[in-house]
Amino acid sequence: DLEKGRILLAAQDLQAGEEVLVENALFTCEDSGSDPRKLAAAFRGIPVPNKLACLELHAPRESRYYRNLQGDLQGLASFLPEDEMDLLILVSTIMHFNGIQLVKATDDLGPGASNGRGLFQFTCIMSHSCRPNCVLSFSPDCQQVTIRAKQDISAFEELAISYMDETQLFSPKHVRRDWLLTQKEFLCCCPRCARSGDDMCIFPCHHGDCSGVVETE
Repeated sequence: DLEKGRILLAAQDLQAGEEVLVENALFTCEDSGSDPRKLAAAFRGIPVPNKLACLELHAPRESRYYRNLQGDLQGLASFLPEDEMDLLILVSTIMHFNGIQLVKATDDLGPGASNGRGLFQFTCIMSHSCRPNCVLSFSPDCQQVTIRAKQDISAFEELAISYMDETQLFSPKHVRRDWLLTQKEFLCCCPRCARSGDDMCIFPCHHGDCSGVVETE
């Protein structure tokens, strides 16, 4: 996709609840806000094939996050080799834009506790949608993710997940878009956001005997 970059498409028709993909994590960290130095140190300890796969993920050097991190770490430039500084910034940028929130599996119906963030070879290239057609679940140790179809999906249809949690998906359109623009630096144009009106701002019409609804922009 010329606008999104790499995306995942369904290879065949899928039914709601059907397993789409199972894959192991390439790299995980306990805290998404980790010190870049600790993050880079942990990254250096993973197998080489995992490193190479991680380094192929989206890491926009022109992004506001990348530039700000360069400025924040400028004080370390005189203490670290240039390639070490580049690794600090690159790994932090990759985790910021691609990291999937790891949620521990639980026995009840509610969401589990966050267990940091992880990088996955295929899950991390899936596009965001505020009405995703796929849902994620994790193994008890959060080292494996299973993706299932949330609804019936046609062959060659794009597979999408939500970069936000369930609570955020119930926010008005402008709140969702503002969060994605601030955190992920893109304007969401998913079908839910691109449509006119806002499905989270629907009110009963009180005009006369009208039984319809009013949807705000």
